[in-house]
Amino acid sequence: MKRYNSYKDSGIQWLGEIPAHWEVKRGKDFLKITSGFPADSDLFSTDETDVPLVRIRDINNTKTEIYYKGEYPKWAELNCGDLLIGMDGDFNVAFWKGQKAILNQRVCKLDSRKLNLKYIYYSISFPLNELNAKTNSTTVKHLSVSGIQSFFFAVPSLAEQQEIADYLDVKCGEIDAAIGNIEQQVKAYERLKTSLINRAVTRGLNPDTPLRPSGIDHLGDIPEHWEVKRVKDLISLCSGDTITATQLDETGSFPVYGGNGIRGSHNEYNRDGDYILIGRVGALCGNIHLVHGKFWATEHALIGTPVNQFNLSWLSYKLERMNLGQYSQSTAQPVITQAKISSLHIPTPPFEEQQEIADYLDVKSGEIDAAIANINEQIKAYERLKRSLINEVVTGKIAVNDIQ
Repeated sequence: MKRYNSYKDSGIQWLGEIPAHWEVKRGKDFLKITSGFPADSDLFSTDETDVPLVRIRDINNTKTEIYYKGEYPKWAELNCGDLLIGMDGDFNVAFWKGQKAILNQRVCKLDSRKLNLKYIYYSISFPLNELNAKTNSTTVKHLSVSGIQSFFFAVPSLAEQQEIADYLDVKCGEIDAAIGNIEQQVKAYERLKTSLINRAVTRGLNPDTPLRPSGIDHLGDIPEHWEVKRVKDLISLCSGDTITATQLDETGSFPVYGGNGIRGSHNEYNRDGDYILIGRVGALCGNIHLVHGKFWATEHALIGTPVNQFNLSWLSYKLERMNLGQYSQSTAQPVITQAKISSLHIPTPPFEEQQEIADYLDVKSGEIDAAIANINEQIKAYERLKRSLINEVVTGKIAVNDIQ
């Protein structure tokens, strides 16, 4: 990799030296930042004829999860190609790829008449990475407009900005394509895992087992020696207990489970033993967690307590394949009810066979999960390469105009 002919001290420690003909500017010198507006959640809609509302979770998508049927200010309008940044969490930055929409609060639009917008897109990743590195990994991260305005940028001429943007488009595109190919392997393993679990919990491990009609239309045929029970025959369900965000303690000894899984830790617990937890509220409601030992379950989780002898691991596999989220009420905040889950039918093998199925799936799932973990490490390596390349180029450590 070639470097520029001469360099100077940027005066900013993490920027280091920059090409002698580049300038150091702050975001406030060239950025126009438009914050989203506080949309009234009572006016949220799932009707696609209403206006798409872009929230943080939508930034990298082409469609929004929620629409808005209320009035909104003109300045909150968003068009395809606008540059967005999420102000919480991972601080995702992306060009909006969807139709005309409106910005929700905690999402900002970036614009500039002085700098190349694609160059800004690449350059802003550097100070965001620095901010992420300085923030405790267990702390919810927040970004302010003034924070973006205070960011330092290494700024070349407009012509060089375009060259850098074009170069990174090509190189990052190559890396993204490599990641995409590897991600296909992950999807193939996930399909294999799903197929193995589905086969085992609906037909058992013996492919020659005779079948009989279950008597329940959507269940179809089941092994002739299995029984059809209801979930309530196996576990009793109840909601957990309320806990506020201020009560969570990152140094707490016990995990706290909410509607979407672990949401933090706490110094107290409200259950001790072996349980199945079902997400009751939230985007991932219906998700299953097999939990052992001491933990706190919030009111957003359903706690499954065994009422008869059966293998809890087998039941967790079975419930996962039942896709309980499909039974949630279609609202802005999905909710799944205790009564609905309790009433569901579930084909049940004898206890010994439950154990055999669970043991088999534990081994097979473990092998597949290990393979997926190895592939994900490769993906992380490519992502580190991409970040390093962008940082080197936008700080002038690599002379892009000399690279063919």
